[in-house]
Amino acid sequence: MPLELKAMIETKNILLEAVSQALKTMAFLDVLPADENTDELIMPQTLVVSAINFSGPKKGNLQLLTGTDFGKLLVENIAAIDQANEKQALDAVKELSNVICGLLLPEISENSSDVFDVTVPTVKTGSDSPEWSGFLQDKDSLLLNAEGYAIVVKLRMEE
Repeated sequence: MPLELKAMIETKNILLEAVSQALKTMAFLDVLPADENTDELIMPQTLVVSAINFSGPKKGNLQLLTGTDFGKLLVENIAAIDQANEKQALDAVKELSNVICGLLLPEISENSSDVFDVTVPTVKTGSDSPEWSGFLQDKDSLLLNAEGYAIVVKLRMEE
């Protein structure tokens, strides 16, 4: 197996574990890798893209794509409320990306004493299906099934 492919698989496994741990801890949600058949997944109607940058021994960013409906589910599970609004959903997606990044950085670090600078997560919304398709086709992206909702996470690291 080529070294680059092995590293990509290892990174995706670390990413899956971080997302799984974050969703389980924060919102009591299970997540699994999604197969190629996305027909059974709830696809985003309104796209939410959250991004968080980090620098230190390694530099890069983490992006999380999902829909506002999934963000509302996060809020409802985290805060135990019945009807989440869009602002709360966006805040929950930002916090999820923050928690994922916090779980991820020690795993990609070579030394337990490494220190990273992490930006505040940003979020944007839209109905840009080409952006969603672009992320799905990106080799660095990982499509996940979170309780039936499609989410995509992508980790980019600079050399």
